[in-house]
Amino acid sequence: MVVVMLLGVLMMVATPSLIGARERAQDASAESTLRNAASSAVILSEFRSDFTFASAAALAQSEPGFTYVAGSEPSTGPSVVSVDATSSGRWAAAVRSGSGQCFAAVVEAGGEVHVPSSTCLADDVDADVPDAPPGAGISNNGWASATPVLHVDAVDALLTGSMVYSAGYVSVPEGGHYSSSPSVTNSSASFVFTVTEASDYWLWGQTASFGGTSDSFWIQIDGQPAEGYLWDTGTGVAKAKDRFSTPLELVLPLSAGQHTITIFDREDGAQLFWLELRKV
Repeated sequence: MVVVMLLGVLMMVATPSLIGARERAQDASAESTLRNAASSAVILSEFRSDFTFASAAALAQSEPGFTYVAGSEPSTGPSVVSVDATSSGRWAAAVRSGSGQCFAAVVEAGGEVHVPSSTCLADDVDADVPDAPPGAGISNNGWASATPVLHVDAVDALLTGSMVYSAGYVSVPEGGHYSSSPSVTNSSASFVFTVTEASDYWLWGQTASFGGTSDSFWIQIDGQPAEGYLWDTGTGVAKAKDRFSTPLELVLPLSAGQHTITIFDREDGAQLFWLELRKV
């Protein structure tokens, strides 16, 4: 009897924890679906600057692993995405988790709102999020005035470890990896380039982040500093021009000749599309 009672107590203690773990896993799956759909929508609209090209039908062709329905229809599960692509300037989607929670994304001209939602209808999500001011979500510090001298795309990177190239960007796929410094990870993307003029430069990139657990890299320039600089990208941003400024206003005094910039994984899921040097 004592053994039976003890087993009963253990089951009472463990059951809520197991249920919580299952719900977190279900929510993570729904969020992953949402991130994949948002990435595809950005790619479909990128060259036209028009989100109406990222309709449910178009997404079904580019990302066939999920079911896409119009924004007036609700998501009914973690693999069903409700899509509102009726506006040229913004795109909205909603996904229902197996736990019953709805997750939503609204992607605009430079950023993304990614929040739990009370509705699984993309039309409702779009209506609930106010229009962002022009340029919201984009780090434009000096972008227009600085002179570009070099541009390298993600496809040009030398990859090591778990870093992969996919759909125009490099990243470490999500899977629980996290590193406190570049010395503890072998996952990296290295860009070798030649500077023709010795000068001070800003480093720019186009990055994407879909949450606070996928929004940073470690970075070294010619192997320095040994512990790496921290590059925090904009949290919850679908795609944005982002100037590397940690430490604040970091200026790279580069000599003429060959240099290497290495991006190390810090948080799974952070995406890098390209790097660019611009004169200060």
